[in-house]
Order: sequence, then structure tokens, then C-alpha cells
Amino acid sequence: MATFERHRQRVKTTQSTLLSTALTESKNNKLVPTQGSVRHEESSYFESLRENIEEEQRQTNKLQRERSEHISAIRQRLKMRSNAIAALSTPASAADDDEGEQAEEDVPDSDLSKHPHDKPSVRGHELEVIYRETLRVIINRRGAPSVSNVAETSEMYAHLQRVFCVDDSTHQRLLAKELAAEKPKFYLQATVVAGEDLEAKDENGLSDPYCELGVSFLDREQRSKREAGKKTSYVSELTDNTHKTTVKEKTLNPEWNETFRFPVDDLEHVYLQVDLWDRDETEGVGDAVKRGSSIKGVRGFGRFLHNVGEAAFGGTKDDFMGRIFVKLDEINQSGDDKWYPLETKRSSTSVSGQLRLKLSFTRDQNEQTAAPLDPEWPPRRVYETLYWDCVRDDIADLQQKGIFRWKGHLPHIAKSLLELFRVQQGISDVQHIAREWQVLAEAQHRHGVKFARLIQCIDTLKAAYTHAEAQGERLEESELKDLASSMDSFVSTSLELLGKQRDIFPPNKLIQGGIPASRRLSNLLVSLSSVYSFKAFAEFFPRRNFKDDVVKLIQASTVKWFERTEALAAPSTSSTPARLRQLVDVLREVKMDLVDAGGYYELEYQELGVPYFSVVFKELDDLISSRVQSKMSILAKDSDQWQPHTDEGQEVGAASFQLFIVVQGVFKYCQEHFESATRTSLLSHFHEWFEPFVPVWMSVAEMKAVDMVKRAVQLDKAVKATDALQYGTSAVDVAHIVQQLCDHYSSLEWPDRKPQFKYMMMAYDSCISVLKCYALYIEKKLIDVGYYDVVGQFDISAELTTTLNGFDHSKTIHTSVPSELRFSDFAGMVDEDKGLTAEEMQAHILQKYSEDISGTRRKIVSQIGVRMRPDIKAKVEHFITMCNSGASLEDGLDALMVYLMENLKLLMKELVPETFMEILEEIYIVSVQVFYNVVVQNEETRTEPPTQSTYKRIKAGLEAMLDFFECNGHGLSREQLNIPGYIAAASYIELFCADNEELCRRYYREIVQQQDKAGKKFGKVTVAIAYEKSREILHVEVLHAQDLPVMDLNESSDPFFILEVRPVVQGSGKPEQHKTEVQKKTLTPLYDEKFTFRLAHVEQAKPGTALRLLCYDWDRLTKNDLIGESFVSVHDAPQIDSPSEFNSRSQSVTVPILRPGQAVGKAYEILTQRSSYDSQAATLINEREAFFKLIKSDTELGVSQVCN
Repeated sequence: MATFERHRQRVKTTQSTLLSTALTESKNNKLVPTQGSVRHEESSYFESLRENIEEEQRQTNKLQRERSEHISAIRQRLKMRSNAIAALSTPASAADDDEGEQAEEDVPDSDLSKHPHDKPSVRGHELEVIYRETLRVIINRRGAPSVSNVAETSEMYAHLQRVFCVDDSTHQRLLAKELAAEKPKFYLQATVVAGEDLEAKDENGLSDPYCELGVSFLDREQRSKREAGKKTSYVSELTDNTHKTTVKEKTLNPEWNETFRFPVDDLEHVYLQVDLWDRDETEGVGDAVKRGSSIKGVRGFGRFLHNVGEAAFGGTKDDFMGRIFVKLDEINQSGDDKWYPLETKRSSTSVSGQLRLKLSFTRDQNEQTAAPLDPEWPPRRVYETLYWDCVRDDIADLQQKGIFRWKGHLPHIAKSLLELFRVQQGISDVQHIAREWQVLAEAQHRHGVKFARLIQCIDTLKAAYTHAEAQGERLEESELKDLASSMDSFVSTSLELLGKQRDIFPPNKLIQGGIPASRRLSNLLVSLSSVYSFKAFAEFFPRRNFKDDVVKLIQASTVKWFERTEALAAPSTSSTPARLRQLVDVLREVKMDLVDAGGYYELEYQELGVPYFSVVFKELDDLISSRVQSKMSILAKDSDQWQPHTDEGQEVGAASFQLFIVVQGVFKYCQEHFESATRTSLLSHFHEWFEPFVPVWMSVAEMKAVDMVKRAVQLDKAVKATDALQYGTSAVDVAHIVQQLCDHYSSLEWPDRKPQFKYMMMAYDSCISVLKCYALYIEKKLIDVGYYDVVGQFDISAELTTTLNGFDHSKTIHTSVPSELRFSDFAGMVDEDKGLTAEEMQAHILQKYSEDISGTRRKIVSQIGVRMRPDIKAKVEHFITMCNSGASLEDGLDALMVYLMENLKLLMKELVPETFMEILEEIYIVSVQVFYNVVVQNEETRTEPPTQSTYKRIKAGLEAMLDFFECNGHGLSREQLNIPGYIAAASYIELFCADNEELCRRYYREIVQQQDKAGKKFGKVTVAIAYEKSREILHVEVLHAQDLPVMDLNESSDPFFILEVRPVVQGSGKPEQHKTEVQKKTLTPLYDEKFTFRLAHVEQAKPGTALRLLCYDWDRLTKNDLIGESFVSVHDAPQIDSPSEFNSRSQSVTVPILRPGQAVGKAYEILTQRSSYDSQAATLINEREAFFKLIKSDTELGVSQVCN
């Protein structure tokens, strides 16, 4: 047989694998870890609680991941928007930039199909005025057409007709009027914006640049010189109508932003010439030399020598830095804004740098030819109407093509027409962008224009407005009023959308291109914030504040959303559980709303300074607290109605616990992610609202757990982890159930230590109660299959092994419960009601559990021994019979060993090591008991005296059985093997195996032991005894005797003692004897006589070696009368090194004097049996029988004493 250690390790590994697999399956399949486990409906209570927690955690984790991704996207988008602001400084770039907008989605209720506009916004006289003003612009356009714009006049006329729905005859009539009208006077409006990378003309490495510009006609000679790279004239030499910019000192990158106007008529061969100069102050040679200290570089030194020379010879003061020629008929009809490289006076010289010029043709608004056709329709009003009708026409055109999204950009022909009008009518950039904003804002309200387009527009407007103010070109009061009114309307519309953001901009909704709807929300907020921060809006609405307005809106919309959610979750019945579940559903929505608030909306609003989450949480905090606290207060007053054993009580308990978990989840999420928002939260005390219901939750949980355990045992099936080792599915189920109880407690996360300690102990007690029930249920299942019926042959059944393994598993479970409940956190705490510490309460509960479980387990294990006892008895009887017949040990013991081997191998394979060892011990106890009983029974029924050889075989069989259960140190320990039953059996058998001398010693040892228990009716004697080992001498001193019986007629006695050492060693001859003096006429003789005996140490060391004292009464005429005998153990005599150490007082002992009537003890009985064939045994028996006969025949005392 393999060693127990190898089996233990294999079974332990198998057990670990089984548990790991079972627990994994249990987790994945809820409460169905293996086949035949508890059905789902039986665990609905725990599963619903667990699902609440796990689902909320999964949703939170998912949203947190999305939140991280969303944060990155928002930050990237904000960075891109910041980088793009510079590019939005001009209307053209703002209008043309449509990148990144294709993913936006329009507001759902703003579909273009709901607002078809196929008619112009004006009619009659107003239409004619606007139409003629636009025709005038087209007819009198100046400059070259843009590459991107439509240049054909006929195409512009056609587009204008379509926009205003004008037929051909009307168009021709109005066109004829404009063609016959006097031509307006045009001007070239030139703005010198800035210079870049200019040439350094001063010794300090810088320059003091300024520009001189004018418009002149270049004849053929001048044009030829310029084309040939020859020296040409300065602008001041060609025309008297010149203008100069201011001087920008010490810079190579000057900024001017200065505008000049030049009248123009014919554009052919007419040029705008800009000469760039470096301003030098008039100075003498000495002053020029003094500036040598500021020289920088070789070129600076050259400029220094040049300045000294000019000062010496009185040359020109300013240095030429380059020039620009712009042909007027090449200027774009809509104006140009670009950089022009500087040119030299002649090809032999060089210059560096460039100038930025803004050039356009405008009409003089002060002349009669430029006056509006109707004073009520000034150019800016006409422009606004024209702009809107172009937008309307574009939208209608898109609708006809099946496109219902307008991105906010007009087609090129419309943009060209508007640019022509704007430039010719002198509408400034800020006026143009203001009109554009008004149109886009109105279009957004009607058609849902993308907010990204509005952001472009408002950013451009703010830049243009700031620039215009710096140039002193403020909008008129009426324009500002219109602009502010447009923005106010946009703000109202946007705030209305923000109030519905949960429906319109849900963070988990994807729109075109797979982009979240929150991007549109972000653009809405940015555009709204930009409007609030616009200076003109703030001046007209000084009391309007972006943060305050948005916060108020968030507060109102949150309350409205909560009330709507409550209404949608209203139950069909008004029962208490239904009302609680309604609150649970509402708070789940609240939790998700707060997750959205913290994960999405907070980021959008935070960038604009609005603490969205804090505002929402404050409102929801008040609403949740009022609802939940009110409901729980009402329930607490009627708590007597909600008993755990009633169905309604269980429903209320489950629903209130779900409500607690959801409230906890809400507060926990807010505390973990927005701790500052929860510092003054009313929810911080939410535990107190539920405190009266915690015992109900615990009781309901325990009752449900017990029901689940019962069901698990009913559905229990054996599942093999290996070829033999089996577990019941209920063992895994009960582990999961207890874990659920622990999770149930852990989910409370109670903040106050004292109540938490109380609930922890309740949870611990519930777990132990469940394990007790499990033990009772699996034992009952064994009872039901007849396990305790002692009928028929014992077989190792699956029910037995799975039950025992289940007990072992429950033991593992209960040891893990304290750590699951974090018992160590409450070390030293005292329960106020019971006055016990946590450790004492745990020990008390655990002791009671251990007693109950151990008793049940012990009962099951003991029954194995009961069931195996008949078979073991039969095998032992066979062994004894074989021993009596003289058969060999192997032949006699083989049947017993094979039987034990087969059963133990099965048990070892199918049980865990701890359980197997316990059963092994039980079988050993039964085997020893049976062995002993059979041996005794065999001796009682024996007809012939046994031989030593027979019992030596029996002894060898007992020792072989001991070795079998010890299994070379891998089975039972020596402590477990040396049980009283084994000691009794071994001692009994040892008697029959002992030789005669050993039996004699055992007999005398029994006499000494019985003598200590006997009375002192015949007196007592005191002797001193010691053994001198070095000389092998026994020292004896008879001191005195007391209370001796009266042996003479004179009411006295004449006592003396004869001393000898027993037993007599075979072959040593007659025993050595010593006699004391006779002490006459006394019953308390005093002797003080010393004697010595030669006694080998090997004999003295043997137990049973004794000093025998025979007490006689001396008679002068007749034989001496025997009074009795006493024995003193020589084996226990003190050891001395010399005679001088012999001390009669310290080494004395008093023993009673006995008068035995017959011999007693098993040793004497065996010797008697041997006396029939053994002379040594016969000698002892004859001597003792003669002694007993002498005692019986002596009647002078008148008393007979028998000592057993």
C-alpha cells in the first residue's frame, strides 16, 4: 500500500483543483456551479442584491472608461479650437473653414423640412429697392474676378433673380434703370497692415520703417524701366496725392493698421505704389560717431560708416528699404488681403521683407450718386436682407436635392455677390460679421445651423469688434441694438436646448460619423459662453451672467427631470414594496445621471467655469434625501408589521435593502469622484435612515440562505474531481451561499463602529447557523438512505463520501468567514448588551458550532466502525482459530488485513485527508476493541490450557495490526495508537506470553497494588528499605508494628517477623531469610533491627520484585501461629551509594498485614493453568496454596480474612 503522505498530497491537490473549478463555475453561473445545484429562482433574493451592486459597478466602470476617452477627445478638440482661433480672424477663413463639422448633428426639432422658404423675405417696393441696389453693385464692380468666385455678370444676374424670385421682364426693367443712372465715384481703400522680415538699416541691427503710398498712372516709359529692372521714380516724384504711415521705431516687423483712400476712375495702367523708408534723424558727424557703441555685426559697422559719410556730406536722411507696385485692375473685386514682397529700385540692388496690404474698391457714401434709393433702406439693412435671402435660397436649393442639413456656408456665387456689395457700399468687416452673425443665429433657430459654425462667427466677430474699437470704428447704436437683440434671442434658444440636454445631448448617443452627441453640446456651450463674453452683449444686458444663468437653468431642469422620472416609474399598485421599488428605479436613474454629470457634462461645463456636477448633485441631494428619509421614517413607525417570517415582511426587507444599496451607490460614487461636493451632503447620514431595518435584512438573508441550503442538499449530486474523489454540488453551493451572506454584510459599509460591530456579529452568527443547517440536512439525507440501519454488509456509498467531504468543506468555509467579515478590525471591542469582547463572542459561537458539528460528524464516522464491526470480528475470530491450530501468522492474519486494506483504499481515494485520518482512527479503535473481546472470549471458552506459542502468535497479530495503522509513520501517531483499548489488549495478551518468573513478578506486583487498598484489621508494620547498587545489597530495617491482633489468652501476643525476597529466581536454591527478635506480650512491638540481602541489580530493577514479611506469634509449647504477611516493593526502593546513607526515617514505609484466604489476579490464574505441565509454576502454586490452607485452618483468632 502506498504511504498515507503520498495519498494525502494527491487528495489535497485534487481537492484544491475541485474547489477552484467549482468556485469559478459558481461565479460564472451564479448559484449553479455544477450540475444539479440550486436553481436560479431559489436564490433570487441574493442574486437580485448582487446584481444590483455588480450591474452598477459595471456601468460605473464602463462609464469611467468612456469618460477617460471622452476627456482626451474634449481636450484635443479644445486644443485644436484654440489653435484655430487665429485662423478665424477674417470672414473668409471663417466662412470657408468647414473642417471637423461634418460629424455634428442638428437639433432634432429643427429639421429643415419643417421650415421651407421658397419666397423672398420682402415684396413690392422693398424688393425693388434691394434688387436695384444689388444690380448697381454688379454693374459698377471694379477689379479682377477671384479665382474661386463667379465672374460672369450674366451668372450673377441669374442668381439674383432666383434669390428674389424676379421674372425676366422685371429684371430687364430694373436693370435698364440702373444702366441709365449716373455712375458712382469709386475710391481705392488701402490699409497698410504690417511688415515682416524687413532689412536692418541702422547700426543697432534694426530699422525705423514707415511707408509712403500713392496712386499714379505709369506711362509706357515708366513701365518699360520697371520691367527692365532699371531705376524708377519714387511715388512722391510721380504724384502729389501721397500719404505716409507713422514711423515704427526699432523694429523689423512693424504693425501699422492704417487706412488711406485714393480716388480712382480708369484702372488701366494705374498702379498703387508703396515706398518703404527707414527714418534717420538729422545729426552731425560727431553724433554719428558717438553711436558707434551700438554697432552689431559686420553689416552694422558698414551702416555706421555709411551714416558717418552721409552726415559729413549732408546726404539724404532716410534710407530706401524697398517698394511695392500693385496694378489696380488686378485687385480682386471683393478686395485683397495678402502679403506683397518688396522690390528694389534697380536690379543691381537687393531688399528683403514683405508688406501686408488690404485693398478694396468702395464708393463714396457722401456723394449723391452713392445715396440709397430709399432712406429707410440704408446699405447695411439691404445687405442684411440680401444675406438672409441668399441663405434662404441655398436652404431651399438643398431641400430640393434631398439635403436637410445646412452647414452655414453659402455657395461661391452668393459669397461673391455679398462681398461685392459689402466692399462697394463700404460695409466694414465688423459690420459684415455682425450681419453674418445675425443671419446665422436666425438660421440656427429656424434650421439648426451647426454650433461650430456659430463659434467661428462669434470668434471672428469678437476679433473684428475689438479691432474696430481700436481704430475708432464703432458700430452705430442701432446696429449694436440689433446685434444684442440677436444674441439675446440666441441665448434664449440655447438655454432652452440646454434645459433638454439629457434628451437632446445624451453622452452615450452616437450621431453621424460615430461621434458622441456631447460634441454638439460642447459647441453649444462654447458659442453661448462666447456670446455672454461679447462686450456689446454685456453692455446691453449688464445683469446677465453666463454662470448664473446656466446654474439656474441646471437647477430647474434637474428638478423637472427628477419629477418626470418619478412619474414614469410610478407603480401600478400603492403597496409599500411597490413604492420602495419605485424609489429604487428612480435612484438608479439618478445614479446614471450623476455618472453622466461627472463623466461627461462636468468636463463640458468645467471648461467654462460652471460646476455642473456640484449644482446637479445639490439639487438631487435635496430631492433624494427628502424622498428616502420620509419613506423610511414612515416604515420605521410600522416596523412591527414587517416581520421577516411573513411574505410582506420579506418583500419590504428586500426592497428596502435594494433602496439602501442604490442610495449608497449614489453617495459612494459622488464621494469617490467629487469629494468636495459631498462635504455638506444630506446623504452623508443616509445610514441612519435605514438602521432600524438592518436586523430585518439580516434575518431575511439568513432565512433565504437556509432555504437555499435545503434546496441545494435536495438537488445534491456527486461530482468527481478525479477518478475517485467526489464532492456533492451542495458543498460548493453552501460556500457560495455563505459568501453571499458575507457580501450582504460587507455591502452595508456601515460608517459607525458600534453598529457595524453589532451587524458583523449578526452576520457571523448567520453564517454559522447556515453551516449548522447544512450539517443537519446532509446527515438527514444519510438517514433517509438507511445509513444508520445496521443491516447487511457495509459498503462505501457515494452518499457517505460526499457527506463527509461536505463536512470537511464546511469546516474550510467557517474558518474563512472571520477574514471575509474583517473580524480583525473589531479586535478588543465589547458588546454593550452582552458585555463580551469580539474574541469572546466569536469563541462562544465557534465553540457551540464545533460541538454541534463535531457531534454530528463523530456520529457519522462512528457509524462506519459500527457497520464494519461484524466483518472485522469475523476476520479476527478466524485469525484466533488459526493461531490455536498452530497456523502461521501470515495465514491467520491475511483475511483481516485484506479486508481493512480494500476498504481503507476506497476511503482514502474518495475522502479528503483529514476526514480519512479521522475514519482511520475510528476503524483502529473498533479493530482493537474487537480483537481484545475476541481474545477474552476465546480464553473463556477454551477447553484446554493455552500455550505460550499460541499467544505469541496472537501478540504478533496485534502488533502487525498496530504497524498497519501506523503505516511507517504516515498513518496514526503513537499517541493515537496507544489508546486504553490497545493497552488493555496488549497487557492481557502479554500475560499469556510471559514466562513463569515474569508471571510471579506480576502476581507480586498485583499483591502490592491490592495491599495499598486493603484495610489494617490485622495491624501494620513499618520498615525502612534502600538498595546499594554498587555492592548489590538490599538494606532493610524492621522498625516497629502496630495494632497487631491478640493471639494469646493473656490478651496479648509475642510477635516476630521473617523476611525474604520474592520471587525466587529459578536455579538460585532456597531463598535467603532473616528473622527478628520475639517481642513478648505486646501488640505494638518495637524492633529496630537491620538486615541485608544479596540481590543482583538486574533483579532489583525488575517490577514485581518484593520484600515479603511473614508475621508470627511465638508459642513456647506449640507451633508458632501465623498472623499474616506484608509485601514492600523492592523495585521502588531508594538508591544509596554506601551503608552510611541508609536512613530509617526518610526511607521508611508502613504497610498493612494481610491474611489472604485465596489468590487473585490473572497472573496467578495463568500460573495455575501452567502448574499441570510446568514444575516451576507448580512450585509457586503449591507454596501459595499451602499458605492459604494454613490461614484457613488457623481458627484461634476467631476471624477469617480474605484479601482480594
